Amino acid sequence: MHRRLLSGGLLATILAVAGGAHGGDDTIRPSKSAKHVPVTFLGKDPHGPLARVVEGKVATPEAGACTSWGVRGDTWNAVDAFGQVVGTAKVTELERYDVSGCDELTLTKASGEAGVGVFVRGTYEALDIRKVTLAESVMKDLADLIAKRDARVPEAPHGAQKKPELPLDQRMIAYEIQGGATRVFVGGRAVSVLRLEKGRWLTEHEKLPKPDEVWEEPDMFMPIGVLDMDADGRPDIVVHERYMDGYSDFTLTSDPERRWSEIAAGIWGAHA
Repeated sequence: MHRRLLSGGLLATILAVAGGAHGGDDTIRPSKSAKHVPVTFLGKDPHGPLARVVEGKVATPEAGACTSWGVRGDTWNAVDAFGQVVGTAKVTELERYDVSGCDELTLTKASGEAGVGVFVRGTYEALDIRKVTLAESVMKDLADLIAKRDARVPEAPHGAQKKPELPLDQRMIAYEIQGGATRVFVGGRAVSVLRLEKGRWLTEHEKLPKPDEVWEEPDMFMPIGVLDMDADGRPDIVVHERYMDGYSDFTLTSDPERRWSEIAAGIWGAHA
């Protein structure tokens, strides 16, 4: 029998289920025709409630969402890694996981492209978020900063040997919006959101695991996509988290003062 140790994000997700980047100076505001109408998002792994929009803000799905959002035959819009709708998919299977009490969904492509694995339903208006290819000099500076961050991650518990960190380009996503700064999310065993300003990287958000949360595998936090969920003009970041046999997706969202917060999903999974 495996002892399941869950990091803070996964624990928050489990508690939520059981209970039932950007800056102010470079925010691109939606047009006046854009209304903050509640929309819902399905995560990638497992497919299930990722987030909803409540009064114009990204929020955790309501209690019980993991048994009510998935209806066989329902159609959802598939988005790509930068939030653009690229196709549709239908819910074709529901499998109740007895440990979480949630329905894990199977979605089958109905039209267009499959997307990145995140799905949306409702009045969603995609923001023009653009992929950024970083210059060699700023990429080197970023690599140096992340190497210092990774060096501060505690050793794995119980004498486990940490595997080498993933190459930077396998655990990051760089993006910008028109008129805004370049930002990058970097995962691995920790989480960072950084902003490029006048050729220098400034850290807006950082999360390091606690000593009992560190795992020997290097892909504890991996980026899935960047999209403006709540039409506030500031992109949100969808992240996949896994630790031992537990896994879930969560969302990073920020306010106009560049303060980032983590929004737990309404479902979690486990290899058990």
